[in-house]
Amino acid sequence: MASTDHEVGHDRHSSFAVLKELDLDHNSLLMFTWNFLEDSRVNMIEAREYRGFRENWDNCTSELVEQMFVRAKDSPSFIATILGPLLKWEANICKGMFPIVDFVANKFDCNEDILNVLNNFNDRLVHCHLILDKEEGTKATYQLAYDILNKLG
Repeated sequence: MASTDHEVGHDRHSSFAVLKELDLDHNSLLMFTWNFLEDSRVNMIEAREYRGFRENWDNCTSELVEQMFVRAKDSPSFIATILGPLLKWEANICKGMFPIVDFVANKFDCNEDILNVLNNFNDRLVHCHLILDKEEGTKATYQLAYDILNKLG
C-alpha cells in the first residue's frame, strides 16, 4: 500500500514532462540523485496529506533502509558511497514524519564528508518538500540534485 500510494503521489506531484525535457541518462548519478530527492518531496507531501501513508511508509521503508545500508557497504560504486549519506541526511530532515526511518538510518555509519556537504542543503530540501506544483517541484529537486553533485565535485 505504501508503494502504491508513493507512485500515485508521483502522478499527482511530479512532472514527467520535465523529466522528458531534461533527457537524463537513466543510469546516471544525476538521475539517481534527482530521483532520490523527488521521492523525498513526494513522500513528504503525501505524509502531510494522509496519516495512513505516513505510518505505512515509515514502517515499510525502515526495513528497506536497513537493507540498503547493508548492501551498499561492500559496493565500490559512487552511488553506493553517496547512498548512505543521502539516506541519513534525508531521514534526519524527515524525522518528524518518519521517525522509525530516522532511527534505523542513525544506526549506520556513512561517509561523513559527503554528509557534511549535504547538510549545507537542508533548507533547500525542506523548501522542495513544500512545493505542490508539479513542474516547479520537479525542477527544484533536479536543480538541487545538480547543485549537490556539483558541490561534491
